[in-house]
Amino acid sequence: MWDPRVPRGTAAVRDLIVTSELSATEAVRGTPVAAPDVLDARGEIRQRDEVMIVANVLRSRPEYSDVGLDAGARCCVADFGLVGLLIRSSRNFSDGLTESIRFQNLCHPLPRSRQVRQGHQLIIEMDPGLLPAEMQEVVVDYQLAAIAQVWEELGAGRPARVLALNLTGPPRPHAARYGDLFGRPARFGAPRNQLVLDAMPFDEPLASAAGTAIPQLEEGCQRLLMRRHARVGVTGAVLDCLERYDGRAGLELVADDLALSARSLRRALLAEGTSFRSLEGQVGLSRAVRLLETNDLSIDQISSTLGYSATPAFTYAFKRWTGTTPAAFRRRAERLLDEGS
Repeated sequence: MWDPRVPRGTAAVRDLIVTSELSATEAVRGTPVAAPDVLDARGEIRQRDEVMIVANVLRSRPEYSDVGLDAGARCCVADFGLVGLLIRSSRNFSDGLTESIRFQNLCHPLPRSRQVRQGHQLIIEMDPGLLPAEMQEVVVDYQLAAIAQVWEELGAGRPARVLALNLTGPPRPHAARYGDLFGRPARFGAPRNQLVLDAMPFDEPLASAAGTAIPQLEEGCQRLLMRRHARVGVTGAVLDCLERYDGRAGLELVADDLALSARSLRRALLAEGTSFRSLEGQVGLSRAVRLLETNDLSIDQISSTLGYSATPAFTYAFKRWTGTTPAAFRRRAERLLDEGS
């Protein structure tokens, strides 16, 4: 479930709306977001609404396959707000990328990214898997073009040496544009979306580097992140993460998603009167109930879907949660449905 409640900046959707030439009123249709707010540089948006807006943009221009590349080209460092200042102040672009990924919950959430160093290579990996399939290519395109644009802004004219561009899925209609943007063609059908770069140019000092400002900016980003989490509570943010990962995310992964240490996350949950294990059980129960209320899957299939090694283990856990077995719960749900029809 891609429905986190923690608000983010509007920069990415604003770029897509302007590029597609869709009116803001049409773009926000079906969401609680006001049209002026989605175009406000200081605006914030919840991810479920962002997904709906991106879907509206894509439906309005189905023939515009490279809208993500054109929208990403509008990106600038200032769009990232306080994180943008942190990027600009970093020792080098590689450090800036690390900070943008660390605080990506404050930046463009399209899509989740990570950075890997392998010898002289810098690999930026983009995972849109938590988004609906029909928008995954567009958001990866946006991210790629945004990275290129920000490097152009901060790189002082130094060329970025792209070693490989690997993209999942079949070739896009605009496949030739990747060669224009990165100096080499994309390889399609790859297992992951990866931009592989020569790390050397990204390790050179930035002219805008301001090392003494880094601690204050990092602290400011942490405070801003915690204020946004506080609007729904850390408990709500953790529940959203667990839902997105179908309840199969461990404490370390969820803490990383929230840009917190595992220890800080445990303390925050304890302060709200709960624990990570309790929330895991809550999400597991919620998913089990939803699946049992339909007849699409057998109980054995539901057990497997929820990650149990065997049906008896699922039955035991469900009975511990609810006081009844999955089969009895399903029969009662069917009876109530029949009585209401």
